[in-house]
Amino acid sequence: MKNIFRYERKFILNNNYSIDKIESFFLKSKFNFMKQYDDRFVNSIYFDDKNLKSIRENLDGVSSKRKMRLRWYGEKNFIVNPNFEIKLKKGYLNTKKIFSLKKFSVIFSEKNLDLIYFRLLKKFNFLKNFKIISSTHYKRKYFISKNNKIRATADTEIFYKNLLEFDNFDLRKKDLRPIVEIKYDKINDDYVRNNLKNLTLRFSKNSKYINSILAN
Repeated sequence: MKNIFRYERKFILNNNYSIDKIESFFLKSKFNFMKQYDDRFVNSIYFDDKNLKSIRENLDGVSSKRKMRLRWYGEKNFIVNPNFEIKLKKGYLNTKKIFSLKKFSVIFSEKNLDLIYFRLLKKFNFLKNFKIISSTHYKRKYFISKNNKIRATADTEIFYKNLLEFDNFDLRKKDLRPIVEIKYDKINDDYVRNNLKNLTLRFSKNSKYINSILAN
């Protein structure tokens, strides 16, 4: 099946934007957004090779790149029924392959990192040249436009763990800045751009994976 690429435009807001203000902004926008799902916590473990290729590509501005992560929802300390995702990026266009891992459950802890890795390695042989690098954790709100063509998310309560440093497994860094993302198919690019012209938000390059590895 051919991968379908879509735009994902991110905006980093000042930390004085309350979640109520963000939600009001979406609901009153020209896109006529409405709530799509209940809020939930999103957790991801990221993988990279020994040379940290994904990080280097991102920092060097390479337009075509990929990253791999294990993603689960809900309690950050308990991985249950996660998805393994391979995200491909070409410029501002993104797509991802999702592998659902039913009956996969494990406590997310420092002592279980090897267990998590080797259980995944049994399913995905290509991970033999990769290792666990970091994790991200945040609360997400979901919105969808009235015409069902545009999706948006708002992430708050963002925490990172640098899992290459094992001296402290606690959450290492908190980002107080909400991150807003607008997602849509290529065919709707002109429509979105025209309706974004009068917004005070400014598009920003941002990667939670990069933020997590640079956590200190």
